[in-house]
Amino acid sequence: MNINLTLTKFNQALTISGIYSTSFTPETINIFDMKALVTISVIIMLISGYFNLGVNDCNFFLIRETSEGVVIEKVKLYEDEITVFNDPSIISYVMVFNPGSKSGELVMAGDKLKSISAGLYGSEIKITISYSDGEKKEMPPINVEKAQSLNSRINISGFKGYKVAYRIENYEDIILDHGPVIDMFAGHIPLNEGDFSLLTETHEAKPKNLLSGRADLEIVRNWMVVIGRLPGGIEGKFIIDIGASSTIIDSKIIDEQYEVRPFRMVEHSAEGSKESDAIIGGATGTVDNIQGITTLPDFSFGNISCKDQDVTVLKGFPDGISKHGISGIIGRDILERAGALKISGLNNGTDASIEFAEPSTVNNNSDHQLNYHRAGGHFFVNGKIQNAPISFLIDTGSGKLIIDKAFLEENNIQYEKDNGKSRVVTGLDGKGINISTVQIENINVGGIELSEFEFDLADLYIFERMGLENETALLGMEFFNDYGTVVIDFAEEQILLWN
Repeated sequence: MNINLTLTKFNQALTISGIYSTSFTPETINIFDMKALVTISVIIMLISGYFNLGVNDCNFFLIRETSEGVVIEKVKLYEDEITVFNDPSIISYVMVFNPGSKSGELVMAGDKLKSISAGLYGSEIKITISYSDGEKKEMPPINVEKAQSLNSRINISGFKGYKVAYRIENYEDIILDHGPVIDMFAGHIPLNEGDFSLLTETHEAKPKNLLSGRADLEIVRNWMVVIGRLPGGIEGKFIIDIGASSTIIDSKIIDEQYEVRPFRMVEHSAEGSKESDAIIGGATGTVDNIQGITTLPDFSFGNISCKDQDVTVLKGFPDGISKHGISGIIGRDILERAGALKISGLNNGTDASIEFAEPSTVNNNSDHQLNYHRAGGHFFVNGKIQNAPISFLIDTGSGKLIIDKAFLEENNIQYEKDNGKSRVVTGLDGKGINISTVQIENINVGGIELSEFEFDLADLYIFERMGLENETALLGMEFFNDYGTVVIDFAEEQILLWN
């Protein structure tokens, strides 16, 4: 129960919601002396204390265009009250749904908002958008309790290459994010002045059900490989891949008793929510050989055990991967359940291991610290190549460092091509792409200076899909293999390196 005390200039009204309601005209209120007003105030405070009453509120985030660019503004909503935002500088609001979800919006200058109406009802924010032409849309509600357990990243693209990104942590703090900006339309839709492409990504602020333990690593073609165990004594080789969002398994090694469900995704819009076939995008293209999703009652590697683990089932891995005995990939859905991921022994090739450790147990007196940014579900480290800014996508599923030719050409990067090392490589999609090897000088990875490094030159689908082909490279295992210990601290968003 709530008490609302409203005093307006023209009609002084005292309202105790659900208990008592009366009003006083300017003439009658003069009858009361100060003692009477004090008595009323005391009664209100006593009732408030007895019923533990108070106005419930929550945050709401508006996206606003200013003369200095697009900003995000935090405002307050109050329980059972509708607030109307009709400032013409407001272009939208921050949509928050389930962890792992993405919400996109194309805002055109000609489709101006008239207003956004939002109100807090129970634990939900209900939102209505009104347009200048009179059209109104009821938007999917925001669950406040769920939003407060999530972190969101808002990617904003605009006219003439304008890009900016913000993070909202626990539906409370707004932080300018200096990582790459993901364009959900990958630059294929031209944006005119006043147009904006908005993409909001959400993930758990703190991973649930943290895991602990250790497993031995085998190095296979620069991949970090562990032996994964399924119920019934079934085993297979799994690649540790921080670049993969989900854990993937070959259908050939799962028992027929496991139900394989369709792999679906939910699309939210003003017309409601609907399911559609989900799409997995690999580094080289769209993965079409997905059979579905199944739940393993127990999946383990070393003494690390995952209960009731959902995994994506492939009809089969491409020959270029399966010929090395690979049966699956362990992705971020499992790897991020480590407080800190500690990888040891990479630079000597013997006694290599991976440990799911508590961040507090990791000695941070490292030789190097790389701060990473989360964007598009991936981890990026900022750097430079010959003074041209670039973002390195961390991908332990890639043995090599891979860069797009578009970046080299646009930034006039000088490189030396090794004509003897051209080849065709295959990703999860089974499609081959042409790769040539080049030597590039003067590289900076998060503050680490490299005089020269070998890159594979390729046009990768993953860069094009995110609209980042001109500003991103893959940072694969050849970079990390130079270090004795690598720790990925998910809480601090840091990668620690020991020589």
